Amino acid sequence: MLNDRAAASLIGALLATVFQSLCPSAHAQQRLYALDVTGQVSEVLNFDSFPASLAPVASVAAGSGEEFRGLAYDHVTDELVVLSLIGATARLQRLDPVTGQVAPFCAFFAPLADGLDVRADGSLVMGRSLDRLVLIDRASCAGDVVDLTMPMALAQTDAGLAVDARGKAAILGADGNAQRADLLDGSTAPFDAALFSGTTALEVDRDGTVYYGQFDGAMFYDGAALGQSLGSGGAGFAGLAFTEPADG
Repeated sequence: MLNDRAAASLIGALLATVFQSLCPSAHAQQRLYALDVTGQVSEVLNFDSFPASLAPVASVAAGSGEEFRGLAYDHVTDELVVLSLIGATARLQRLDPVTGQVAPFCAFFAPLADGLDVRADGSLVMGRSLDRLVLIDRASCAGDVVDLTMPMALAQTDAGLAVDARGKAAILGADGNAQRADLLDGSTAPFDAALFSGTTALEVDRDGTVYYGQFDGAMFYDGAALGQSLGSGGAGFAGLAFTEPADG
């Protein structure tokens, strides 16, 4: 027969086992959102297992000639930020993932804007003009340009973007290559994630797992392991965003 201390220990162990079964990994405490090229924002359910599915959150209206180019989670305001491009003007809109309400944020001149994320300090980072990044001031919407030493092999890029908690930015290449860029000096080095041609969105979770979406609506994770494939109604992905800063 168990004494009180042994019984309490056993109950605690059983409760811990139950909790771990309900939360099998650190991924379960994160939420992943996806933006497709039509402006549909959805939560990706069961993103770390199979099968995954999309739960629509909101549809962001697009103006004439407007193209959706990126999605980020703003941990300062607990909102999603949607990047779109109209001609040479980049537009940022805020999206409340709980209510689905969309509100204007700011707009500025940024030709070839593509790819968006939020740094650990709350500042926004955007890809621009294939070989540079823009650090966006939250209050003024002004941007400081960081020129990158990108190799010639990445001259053609979709500029998908993911920033980790140390401030490094992983930048996609449309040919399946990628570079990790330093936001302070613009230096780059190969990013050791196995990606595929046609990748258009990139995100890294806090454990370092790489997630990416493609032009045909497929989505994969864990590098070349291709642990899952997720359709998006035939619409390609324009952005992915975890609800916590990445630490990959």
